[in-house]
Amino acid sequence: LLKSGKIPQLDQRIRVRVFLEPLDRETLPLYIYHRLNTAGGMGSLEFTQDAFELIYALSGGIPRVINALCEQALEEAYLHKSHRIDKPLLQAIQREKGEVKTTHQRTRREGLTRFSRFYRLTLGLLVALFLGGVLWLMATSSGHLSPESGSTPGSPVAPYEIQKAKTVDVPFSLLPRSLSRMRTFATGLLGLPPDTHPYWGEIRLRQKDLMGIPTPVLLNILGPGGMEGWICARNFNRKGFQVWFHGEWRQAGHSLLSAWTGRCALPFWFEDTLWNGRPLRCGTTGSQVMALQQWLSTLGLLKEETGSFDEMTERALERFQAREGLKPDGVAGQQTLALLFQKALAQGIKKGEHHGISQ
Repeated sequence: LLKSGKIPQLDQRIRVRVFLEPLDRETLPLYIYHRLNTAGGMGSLEFTQDAFELIYALSGGIPRVINALCEQALEEAYLHKSHRIDKPLLQAIQREKGEVKTTHQRTRREGLTRFSRFYRLTLGLLVALFLGGVLWLMATSSGHLSPESGSTPGSPVAPYEIQKAKTVDVPFSLLPRSLSRMRTFATGLLGLPPDTHPYWGEIRLRQKDLMGIPTPVLLNILGPGGMEGWICARNFNRKGFQVWFHGEWRQAGHSLLSAWTGRCALPFWFEDTLWNGRPLRCGTTGSQVMALQQWLSTLGLLKEETGSFDEMTERALERFQAREGLKPDGVAGQQTLALLFQKALAQGIKKGEHHGISQ
């Protein structure tokens, strides 16, 4: 038990350890008579040789088992007013308890029991794996379950779930696969005012949500041969997409969305000042918080813009995150800010209002 490591506190407190090996057949009588002499019963009791043989067979020489057998024998001899411990007396005790088994028999039975349990457990595990594989193949082949998305029929794909992308031959070469290089490249296509620094939040979106994004975005797609990479795309009159290719925007077919994995990077920026990259949370103040509140107000989630990240702002942000499938923690990180900015920008364009949002 100590070697198992299950109770290290006890193991650390035991400094001296003594291990008792099982007694051999010749030492067994000396051990029993020593215990009798210590108890003051030497000379008043007699153990026969056949009793020693049976005690050794039942105990295997283990001292604590020998003690238990001898105590039972002394109690039985006292009841019969006998001063002699012999084999028939010991057998009578074992018959009453149904324990006429030698140590070797018990060890063999325990070994078989452990093997039987292991066999049943292994067999059960193999059967469960087989059935699970059959069910998975049936569901996948029938289209009821997408291995990539894990969604059920008719249920909407949450923004963080993976779209089922197909490897198709799109007529556009993949731009550099490094997202950081793609962000640098796409920044020049945003048409931002001077001294405006954009930030990017990588999230997952549904296709219908992507159609409402008014700024160019970075899409992760599967190209020919299954090679994964990024392209820069933009929504074109809410009817289709254009892809930046060889220095110009070109119309993209539906095959582009078939190859889209659902991952995308959305740009966002603050009009007046640079963001230090730290998430905005309750207690934060400044122009960044004011912009955040303006975006929430544009979406109808917040009524008052104070420039201070208070509880009302936190609850409004949590409602937005829950609605969009993000973790509703009330903290505005890059993913939340990017999606919030794009939603507010699209809503502001619809209303003809911008509320300090740069275009």
